[in-house]
Formats: sequence, C-alpha cells, structure tokens
Amino acid sequence: MRNQLFILFFFLGLFCFSQEVELVIPSGLNYPTGSAISHNHKYVATGFMTNVSIWDVKTGRLIRTVKFSDNVTMSTDSVWFSEGDTSVLTHMMTSNSHFSVNIETGKTHFIEGPPIDWTKYTYRPTSNVALSTFLITGHGKEISFQSPDKQSEVVFKKIKNPFGYSSMMPNVFEAYIRSKGKLSEPLDTTMMANYCFSDDSKRVFINNAVFDLLTGRKICDLKMAEFTGMSVGFLPNSHIPITTSSGGVRVWDFPHVKDIPIENLVGFASSVDKKFLIGEQHDLQTEQRSYVRVDLEKLEILGVNKSISKTGQIKSVNDDATLYTLAEMKQDFSGTNFQMKYKAKLIEASNGSVKREIDNAVNVDLLSNQNILVDDVGKSGRFLYDVASKKKSAYPTTEVDDMVTILCVSADKKYILGYKHIITPGNGSTDPQVMVWEVATGKLIFKYLMKGAMLMGMQMSPNQKLLTISNSHTSGVHVIDMNANKELFILKGHTNYVTEMAISDDSKRLITASMDGTRRIWDLEAGKERVSMVSTGKKDYAIITPDQYYYATKGAKDIIHFVKGKEIFPFSQFDLKYNRPDKVLEKFASTNTDLIRSYNMAYQKRLKRMGFTEDMLSGEFHLPEAHITNADNIPVNINNNFVELKITGLDTKFALNRIIVRVNGVPIHGRSGMPTAAVKQINKTIEVPLLTGENNISVSVLNEKGVESIASHLLVRNMSPAKQLPVLHLCTIGMSHYKEASFDLKYAAKDAKDVSHVFDIKHLPFSQVVHHDLSDQEVNVSTVEALRGLLKTSDINDVVCVFYAGHGLLDADLNYYLAAFDVQFTNPKQGGIPYEVFEDILDGIPARKKLVLLDACHSGEIDKEEVVLSQNEELVESDLVFRSLPSTGVKQVGLDNSFELMKELFADIRKGSGTMVISSAGGTEFAMEGDKWKNGVFTYSLLNGLTNEKADLNKDGAIMMSEVSRFVQEEVYRLTNGKQKPTNRAEVIELDWRLW
Repeated sequence: MRNQLFILFFFLGLFCFSQEVELVIPSGLNYPTGSAISHNHKYVATGFMTNVSIWDVKTGRLIRTVKFSDNVTMSTDSVWFSEGDTSVLTHMMTSNSHFSVNIETGKTHFIEGPPIDWTKYTYRPTSNVALSTFLITGHGKEISFQSPDKQSEVVFKKIKNPFGYSSMMPNVFEAYIRSKGKLSEPLDTTMMANYCFSDDSKRVFINNAVFDLLTGRKICDLKMAEFTGMSVGFLPNSHIPITTSSGGVRVWDFPHVKDIPIENLVGFASSVDKKFLIGEQHDLQTEQRSYVRVDLEKLEILGVNKSISKTGQIKSVNDDATLYTLAEMKQDFSGTNFQMKYKAKLIEASNGSVKREIDNAVNVDLLSNQNILVDDVGKSGRFLYDVASKKKSAYPTTEVDDMVTILCVSADKKYILGYKHIITPGNGSTDPQVMVWEVATGKLIFKYLMKGAMLMGMQMSPNQKLLTISNSHTSGVHVIDMNANKELFILKGHTNYVTEMAISDDSKRLITASMDGTRRIWDLEAGKERVSMVSTGKKDYAIITPDQYYYATKGAKDIIHFVKGKEIFPFSQFDLKYNRPDKVLEKFASTNTDLIRSYNMAYQKRLKRMGFTEDMLSGEFHLPEAHITNADNIPVNINNNFVELKITGLDTKFALNRIIVRVNGVPIHGRSGMPTAAVKQINKTIEVPLLTGENNISVSVLNEKGVESIASHLLVRNMSPAKQLPVLHLCTIGMSHYKEASFDLKYAAKDAKDVSHVFDIKHLPFSQVVHHDLSDQEVNVSTVEALRGLLKTSDINDVVCVFYAGHGLLDADLNYYLAAFDVQFTNPKQGGIPYEVFEDILDGIPARKKLVLLDACHSGEIDKEEVVLSQNEELVESDLVFRSLPSTGVKQVGLDNSFELMKELFADIRKGSGTMVISSAGGTEFAMEGDKWKNGVFTYSLLNGLTNEKADLNKDGAIMMSEVSRFVQEEVYRLTNGKQKPTNRAEVIELDWRLW
C-alpha cells in the first residue's frame, strides 16, 4: 500500500507543471547549413533555412525547433551562441541583420544590421556551405579543416559511394578526426557534411553527432525519428490517410494501423479513383528501382516490375493505374562542366515496358490514357504530347508564357494548376498569380494574386471549390475559396516546407507532408489541425493532437520526450496525462462511438490502477524538489564503474524521509528507496555503480506524506571495457507433480529443464550460466524466497532470469498464486507462492537486467472488477491441458476487454523493482500445454524464437529482450488461434538488453 501511495503522489505532483511542458518528437530531414556548440558544451544548435534547432548534448534530445522567420530570403547559413549561452543567433545569406532565439523560451528577437551595398555585394559563406558543395559534386580527394587551436582537424576523404547512386553521386566522403597527428577510425560516411568546433577546441560536431576532439570518442548522437518519405493520400471514399513508412505503405485506420510491406519504398502516386497506387522502390545496394502496383481496396500487392532507369522518379498515374510516367534524371560528372539530363518515360504497369520516351521533360502528368502534359526543360516550354500520334502542341492554350510554372494537375485530371510571377509596378517586387486551366479546353478559368512567395505545391478539392497552396516562405498552407476569390485561412503547424498534399473525396479533409517529417490531417471546414502523424519505424508510430494528447506504439517511446524550458523529461513522467488514445480517435472523427468509449474506459482503468482521477491531474499540489548539484561537472563519457552524485532534496512544508535513485528504470536501493533522517532539507553524497555503456540516472526524494518529487536526470556512459561478458543467473522452477496427484501436468518440469538446457549453448552472450533449478517436491515458498540470497552475489552487469512453469491459481479474492508441491488447489493461500514473491526476490539485488517468465494460467494481471468465477467448458481440445484449476476458471464480463485494452494501449510506468515480467496468458486466460508442442505453448514459442533466431526481428544477429517479448506474444497468439495471448505484467521501458 505504501508503494502505491508513493506512485500516486509522484504523478500527482507532476501535473501542477503539466501545462508548461512541451511534447517533443524530433523528426524530419536534418541537413543543417550551419551549426554551433555552446561555450559550456551543453548544447548544439543547427540551422536550416529559417529554422533553428537546439539540442541537449548529454542526452542527444531535441529541446525545440524555432522558425525564426517566414521570409525565405532570411535563411541562415551559420549559427552561433551568445555570451552566457542563453540564445542562438543566426547569420543570413543576404542580410547583415540577425535573429536571436532564446534557448529556454524559444522566443525570437530581430536585430537589425547595417544595409548591404548591393553594388559591391559578393556572397561569401560564413559556414561550411562551400564544403557541402565539394561533397555533393564529388570534387577533391581529401578536405581538412583545423580546430581553432590548430591542434586538431576534421578530415573528409573521398571514397566510392558504397550505397549506390553511382549515376547521381559517384563518390561520398568518410569523416575522420586527426588529433596531434593521429587519425581516428572513420566516424561516418556522408554525402553532405556539416561540422563545427567548440571555441575551446575540445568538441566537434559532425553530421548529427558530437565527438571529443582529443580522444575521437563519440559523446552523443542527435536522436531523431527515421525520415520515411513524403507521399500522402486517402483511401477511396474515406477519411483514412495513407503514407509511406520505413517498411512500405502505411494505412492509418486508427486504431487498426496497417502496413502493406514494400521494402525500400521512397514514394507513390495514386490513381484517379484512389483504388490503386504505384509505389517506387529504390534499393541502395543494388541501385535497382522497382515499381509496385497496389490494390488499396484489398490492401495487397498486385505486381512488381523492374525499372529501366536507376533514377526514374514516379510522377503520375492514369485512371486505373495501368500506365504511369517517370521523370528520369542523370548527372554527368565526366566533363569539366556539371550537367543534368532529363527524360520522361511512359510505362506499362503490367510488365514495366516503355511505351514512349520524351527528351528534355521533367513534369510529366498524365491527363488521360493517351495524352501527357510535359515541361520541356531545354526550351522552357510546356506542351501536350499525344501518345497515339506522337504530336506536340502548345498547352495550356491561354495566357501561357515563359514565366508560367505548371505545378501539377488536379487529382481527378480535370484541371491544370500553376502560377506566374507578376511584377509590382514601382518597387520591382514580384507576387505569384495562381492560375487554373481546364484540361478539356486548355483555357484559363481562375486567377488569384498572392503576396511575396514562390509556390511549391497546390491541390484542388474534388468539389472544385477550394485550392490548397503551399509556398517557399512559410510552413503553412493557404486555403483559397475559388467561388469568392479570397483566402479563407492559413493552416499552420508544420515547422518546415509542405511538399505534398491530398484532399479527401468529400472535400472535407486535407493531408499534408512536410520536410519536418510529420504528416498532418486538417479539417478544411473549420480550418484547424486534427492530428499529426509520425512514422518512427517499420511497426512504430505516434499520433498527436494539437493539444499534445497522443497515442504511440511502445517502440516509438524511445523518441518521445517532454521539455520544460531547457529541461528534458522522459515520456514516462507525463505519459499518464497525455497518452490518450480515446482523444486521438475522436480527432480522427471516428464514427465508432463504442470504441471511443472503450478506449476511455481503458484509460479510466489505468488511472484507477495508479490511484488517480482525471480531476487530480489538473490540480495544484505541494511538491518537494530534488537536484543533482554536481551534474554539470560530470562528463557524459567516463572511464569509471562508479559515479559520485551530490544530491540535494528540499521541502518547505514537510520532512523528507527517503531518496530513490533509479538507473535505467531500476531502483538501485530497492523499490522503497534509501531511508534518511526526517528533515526538510537533505544534502547527501551517493556513489552509484554504473553499467558498462549507457546509464540514465534519475534521482527523486519523498516526503513524510509519500509525495515524490519530479526526478532530476543525468546521462552517464561508462566507457570502461567490461572485464568479461555478463553472467546469466538462471533460476528455473518446473512443477509437473503435486501432492494432489490428480492435478499433475505432463510438460511443466520438462519446460524448466529445456529452458535450463538451451542457455548452456556456447554462442550465447554470457561468460557463463549459473543454474539454480527447482522442481516438484523441492518447490515451496521458503525455497523460492531463498533464491534471493543466491542472487545477491550477482554483478551489476549480470542478467538474472527466473522461469516458472506449472499451475497458476486464483483464490476467492482473485489474488494470484503459483502452485508449489503442497498447494491446496481449492485454497491456494495454503501452500501457494504469492506472485509478489517472484518480484521480491529480484528487488534490490546488484544485477540490473532482470526477467521473470511465467508459463502458467492467469499469469497476466487480473482485473478484479471484470471477472466472475465460471465453469471452464469451452476449452476442450483433446490433447491440451490447461495450467489452472481444471474445475474453475475466470470469464471476462463487462465492456469488451477494457482491461486488456488498457494493457495493450499503455506502457507500464509504475515504479516497481525494475524487473521485466512476461506472463504466458492474460489474467483471465488459460495457458496451454500439449503433445503437438511437447511443451507449454509459451515455452515452445520462447525456445523456438531463440534457437531458430526467429525472435531476431530486426535480423541484426542479437535477440534483445524487447524482441523476445514481442515475438512470444505474437507467436503464442498465432499457435493458439487467439485463445492465449502473453502479456507484459511489468515492463522496464528505459532498459533493453541482449538475451541471445
């Protein structure tokens, strides 16, 4: 109960600050044209166009991105820090003025400089723009740049591009550090490089990583979500968006987000009726391009054909996706002058054959099955190419001259969208005039004059009433009413250019894609953003509402964090308030009100489980403070197995009585923390043992009322090499035979022996395996509790695994027990092992990597409000035995699985012992064993996943704990046809480690 109070007040205290925090998911393209390291080495600033991003060096996390101007002529080519490191300043390419961006608040300030004498103006880059040019064009064999003290340098050596692109980018560069004449190992392979030195020549920033100049050691990588392309669309006759993802086409039918797997997908184009799309694949290793035809109604691939071009970019698809066009671009480095050559190709989708080729063409839009609108690059002209007759004709037919730019055709192929610049008399400025032509006649039907921007994208709504327009000056989208000839509103939310757009069939929704890495859904009637979507991996993503509520897959949590001022908080500290799938579903405008209600009930269960109500989360509450006072003096990288922390705790109202230090989510003094004298201020020095590698340390204090402070965080990497591989301490408990022999099991003891045996295989990532095996008559509460004394001999870097196979039992109060030899099956309080014992034996032991595996019925958490006792009559397969009391089971009642929904939707952020607990079945489910597996199905799946390496989901040769969890959940569910689904009874989000 006391631990539950700690949890309650810890989170309750957080939310008096919750309105001041910002949700941050760093994403997008990050090719900065300027960068700087702060004088105190705490921050890195990167500048790109009119954005400045500020990063925390210790964690590699983004603090914030600030758009300092909407004027593209004020784009920055260098950034630097002010004295005192309070602000980042920008230098602009065509101005002596500067912008100042406050690090803590993100507020900008314009500092006007003297005017430029344009009669004598010559642009000279103040940063490394020239270097980027060298790398792009492939000139130079080696380029080096010295540090301010002349003792070190960054070196870029030209090599053949190992990633393909040979026709466009034959060479790339390897980056090195040369310090005191010694050259480091290659740090990175780059096509566009950005580097900067700290003023004191101790640090260097190269391609999104910070290095120590003296040692060449990496201090941090900037953490970003993977950029997954920008193609967007909607499924036919729906509001369901589709986008590219890292593994194919993603269909955002939330909560059932689905993927059509297409490796190396870089983009797609949809047919007119949106029932098909052509996806473009690009394999970097083989330099091959393939084109995939996809049925969007059946969500399946219809066929694939190889490209006749290594650089062909898909541009347009006809009505039924039987034809598509490519724009082929080749870069020629053979002569003294750099050249680019263009060619358009019309492709038959069924077999990939080329029907027509057109030289000097870039924009190649299919207007019908037989006609193509193209841009002639060589002549700066636009014409209609008739496929049947091969004739060209000027097109569109009215008000077209060399100043006109054709952007695209409308999604229904009925209109041509473009613009031309109009010179304003008197001042010589130019403004874009939006122009729309009718395809059938080629005649201009609409004009609208905008102000001061070069247009980048345009779409017309299917009802021909709205135009959506993105431009080069802002990150917003202008929405124009074509009937009233006026701008309705500007959709603002992206932090970088909007590059692609699509409108739903009912003209009510717009989806946009930006270089900031997000896709956003907009309400075109209200002029407001509905949700933002970020793909973070092949199976991972996050969906965010404008008011910061979100849903994110568990894998995406590595990217999510919160920022208040300059301080960074892990997602877990505010997840309880902002992780709201029900609100996300509402913003998707789902008509499934029952599902929204189910999600809300799942969220309410989560609150109740943590001891909260929604009202509590918005209330003020007295909160103690905790600080690591010497944090600034502790380097990120150290060669030491310990770090000394000076901790200050303060409470102006109540006495403090304990300190809790967690490393990677594991409380090093046990879940109850370290007791202290009851005083209002604590000043204490604590020596914290460090794992080899990364240690995310958090320190908090508790007062006498059980209120826990917001944690103070510190990242430390222990660079000392491990003396040996870790030891695996493996405790297996197998219960096949019982005092009441009628309840004997066939395979439980074998399960334990099989698990014990499989970890003796020599290639495992352990120096040795120490076995502690119990079975049958040996198993009781005392012998299990005695394991804790044996595990206290473990080392901090060791792994401890406790495995149990046998009966899982619920008493009359639905408390959970694991069966021992003498258990009374009708009253498991007598002789049963309470579940809590399994966590207790791992609480406070030296080893930080701890795992419990339970192959037993009801081993997941039970929701006591949603179950009733009932006869188990429905599970009757002849060769199956269920690891529970045969005559009595539990059956779920109430709303459709809201407790299991809660487990599925939300990460476990309770502050426990830091043990990962994987249970073989949900709290109301039955675990199975049978002759078809010769094991329990959970154990069979575990062993199969390890020995056949099927659990190596990313195929990197190492099976991580998170991969084991995901694999056994999916495999057991598959093998039992959904009758049994493992769950994570307890999780440690901050720590993942190798098991095989």
